[in-house]
Amino acid sequence: MTEQWYNECEQYNYDYPSFDLNTSHFTQVLWKDSKEVGFAYAEGDSMNFAVAMYYPPGNFNNDFENNVFP
Repeated sequence: MTEQWYNECEQYNYDYPSFDLNTSHFTQVLWKDSKEVGFAYAEGDSMNFAVAMYYPPGNFNNDFENNVFP
């Protein structure tokens, strides 16, 4: 799952750092100010669930330039 999130990097525009729904997993994984993370994964009969919680959370609109680096 984290590989899928990281692969969003191919779509992230470092020249215009900002929130984009297509790259939000990637930017949160790299968010510099997030110091703790917890992951959970569960398999169901018809679907699977993956959850990640970050503290402090990231992806704040005016802070991408300071938290997501190439």
